[in-house]
Amino acid sequence: LAVMQGRTRHPVGVRPGWVARAVCKLFNRFSSVATACAMQCLVDVSGAVRVLLAAVAAVLARVVGARGVFYRLAGEQANLIDDVSGTLPPYDQFITLGPTKVQQTVDAVQA
Repeated sequence: LAVMQGRTRHPVGVRPGWVARAVCKLFNRFSSVATACAMQCLVDVSGAVRVLLAAVAAVLARVVGARGVFYRLAGEQANLIDDVSGTLPPYDQFITLGPTKVQQTVDAVQA
């Protein structure tokens, strides 16, 4: 659905800012937001302040053993973004954001 909605971005067209470059280093290399370009896409959707605060909270939560805090605080799209390694061809060279207006799309298809 996200691809049909045009919610893909090629990494060449993404200019990661300092928030994206710093925060992406907190994730293991297999995470969907482990690259600066994918993290920048999240910053573009959720906002730099929200992503930065979510990262700080996640680091603090990790100290006490809590996991997944970043994804809960950074916004819905944090869970839905697929980086280039998580997407099927021919979109395996693109970052795919999550779909929007899912229920409206379902209703339109059912009608």
